[in-house]
Amino acid sequence: VRALERLARIGVLANLKELHLRENTLTEGAAQEIAETAQRGGFRGIRKLLLYNNNFGVQGVKNIAHAIQNGAFVNLEELHFYDDSLDGDGLKALYEAVSCVDAFQNLKLLHLRGDGMANDSLKLLADAMANGALAQLERLHLCLVGVDVNGVQALISAAENHGSLDNLAILDIGNNRNAEAATVLGEAVVRGVFPRLHTVYLKTTGIEPRTWVELKQQALQNDIDVM
Repeated sequence: VRALERLARIGVLANLKELHLRENTLTEGAAQEIAETAQRGGFRGIRKLLLYNNNFGVQGVKNIAHAIQNGAFVNLEELHFYDDSLDGDGLKALYEAVSCVDAFQNLKLLHLRGDGMANDSLKLLADAMANGALAQLERLHLCLVGVDVNGVQALISAAENHGSLDNLAILDIGNNRNAEAATVLGEAVVRGVFPRLHTVYLKTTGIEPRTWVELKQQALQNDIDVM
């Protein structure tokens, strides 16, 4: 990370389009250096950022979130963020940052994966979408980030009542261990709440087999794959 910072300082990374920092077990300190470099404009040209399986900790996630909120990744089109600290305060800070209408004007793919602990932060993101955030989003993956019924209902409301998520093609809330949330979302998908959606991932434990089969059959009638 320090080498990246030095390269950014001398302008070598000005034309960099993708940055992959994965399986590196980077720590909170590394997250702070990434955030500081980004806020100095070092990564402004990046279109795709992958932060996989590191060890940023809650404060590290907050540092990255702060950089996002300050417009350090304004040109980003894809954010893949897998970290066990994406729960509680860390996830809330990231949702708040992503929710800034001007922070991610060009974002088309948001893929978050945490440690599966329950939380109620998704409503923050959904409410921001209702107010115009992430207007270009085409793919939303929220895996093991504690998606609950309130969050799902807020997403549905953003689409149904505010015209948000019009470009959404793939929606993934798989492996959140909340059968009720998955069922509510599946029923909304069948109703056609998301006009361009063609694939939805709902798979979790606890959904009644009959309900699952019915959802899949009804969705297929609308050319939507339920996974």
